[in-house]
Amino acid sequence: FTNNKSEFGGALGITGGNVFIKQCSFKSNAASSVYKTRGGAISTYRSNVFMSNCLVQSNSCYGYGGGISVLMNSHIEIYRSSIIDNDSYFYGGGGGIFIADSEIVLANCSIISNYTGYNAFIDISGGGIHCGINSICNLINCTVFGNSSDDGIGGVHADYDTAYVGVTNSILWQNYPLQEDYFIQYSHSNVQGGVSGTNNIDADPLFVDPASGDFHLQPGSPCIDAGTNVAAPLTDFDNEPRPNPDTDLVDMGADEYYAPPAPTVTPLGTYTIRPATSTP
Repeated sequence: FTNNKSEFGGALGITGGNVFIKQCSFKSNAASSVYKTRGGAISTYRSNVFMSNCLVQSNSCYGYGGGISVLMNSHIEIYRSSIIDNDSYFYGGGGGIFIADSEIVLANCSIISNYTGYNAFIDISGGGIHCGINSICNLINCTVFGNSSDDGIGGVHADYDTAYVGVTNSILWQNYPLQEDYFIQYSHSNVQGGVSGTNNIDADPLFVDPASGDFHLQPGSPCIDAGTNVAAPLTDFDNEPRPNPDTDLVDMGADEYYAPPAPTVTPLGTYTIRPATSTP
């Protein structure tokens, strides 16, 4: 789905449906009206949606959810998907995902480099994810990196009195200006700046090469074996077993650490060492 435009859901608007979306790409779509549009790529309204192995990239809107908007008694589950470089400019918030009066589960997902703008009259925080009024949002083994907002929370924003947000086995790093809201429930996660909760850490996750989009963990990463196996997905972002059978302990983040394979050495075959000869 590329270069589509619509007021509600630039590429796909779902109202009152049950929809499965697998192995799809949504790129450069836009919710095109200048007033309170929603879902640069996908908009859901009173719908049930299951997504897996999808890419939502470089979509935009002026309203709610530069990438995905989830509203009004919708239930959406997103697995092994990337939400990257989406923008929500002015009215709504949630550069990557906006959710209100609904429920969302994200597992093994990468929420990377999304942006939301500034509005002096309403709260449009949440460069990565905006969890608004009466929403339930659970992130499990997700990587939230490099998202930004001109209005406070770059990573994950939670409406302080009506939203429930649970974050488990996840990494929140280099989101600007702030990683997250204080109202989020954290467990076994790596959050820059530190948070309260159970077995959370604040340490460089040692991604392989985030500038090039490689969010695998390097050897020695503090996120290796630092998660909880309870409710963790059975596979990771690359569809490899989770946990790694070598350790039986789940890692933090979307990718489970697997040591690189040892180099293959090709035998030279049989040979004879000849004695040295003198030069006349």
